[in-house]
Amino acid sequence: MRSLIRFTKMQGSGNDFVVIEGITQQVQITPALVRQLSDRRLGIGFDQLLLLEAPTKTNVDFSYRIFNSDGSEVSQCGNGARCVARFAIEAGLTSSKNMSMETRQGRLEMQVQKGGMVRVNMGRPSFVPKDIPTTSHPSEGCLHHLKTTPEVDAFIVSFGNPHCIIQSEQTDVDTLHQWSQQIEALNLFPEGINLTLMQVLARNHIRLTILERGAGLTQACGSAACAAVVTGIERGLLANEVQVDMPGGHVSVLWSKPTAPVFLTGPTASVYRGHFVLHHN
Repeated sequence: MRSLIRFTKMQGSGNDFVVIEGITQQVQITPALVRQLSDRRLGIGFDQLLLLEAPTKTNVDFSYRIFNSDGSEVSQCGNGARCVARFAIEAGLTSSKNMSMETRQGRLEMQVQKGGMVRVNMGRPSFVPKDIPTTSHPSEGCLHHLKTTPEVDAFIVSFGNPHCIIQSEQTDVDTLHQWSQQIEALNLFPEGINLTLMQVLARNHIRLTILERGAGLTQACGSAACAAVVTGIERGLLANEVQVDMPGGHVSVLWSKPTAPVFLTGPTASVYRGHFVLHHN
């Protein structure tokens, strides 16, 4: 027995997704299925698979699940949230440009704006080691001194997924991989880590290169952009609203004060629609 599953390929700042609607069609997502579909030669290819479902709570419009290309399910994806909000409108699932969705992390609020721009309330960051989680202990706030070679001060924060930010004038891929190997060898992050190199261009402008846990090198990452800006503000390096450049494009991040949520705004695009065959036992 087999069924045809509809999907939409989308991207936000070069971060690409397969979005599947599980409200009018039945689909069971397994790690093996995700890995098969994410293969860029033998499948569709994507950074994350996003599953939009009917809500299980009364105070949200939809439920939203996120799967990395390696099949692991994660709690947060800022660029994915932007894309799935646009998808909900284009698929006729809602007519409202303001919507809320439940994730494993909690409740997300989105606003679809003109020209394909979408704004997401990403909530508040956490610098608490157990929330990340990490066995490293901060020397001050979000600042951690890592005993790499050479030793480095890194900013560590959680937005429902863990981020390690290293300020660097070199944001090339080779440098990123070198830091990744050293940090992985420290065994400080039991659930893995998203690693980002951040170059500060001005108080309102930064450049990032990102290695995502479970997805590898990506063109963009919304939660990494938020993590970089928040930690930069915490250290007095950045203004409250910052343009974040990544290889695939740019987004804007706003954090007005420590007690306020972080807002992520950026472009979205639907690339194409299609279907794949799902075989049932």
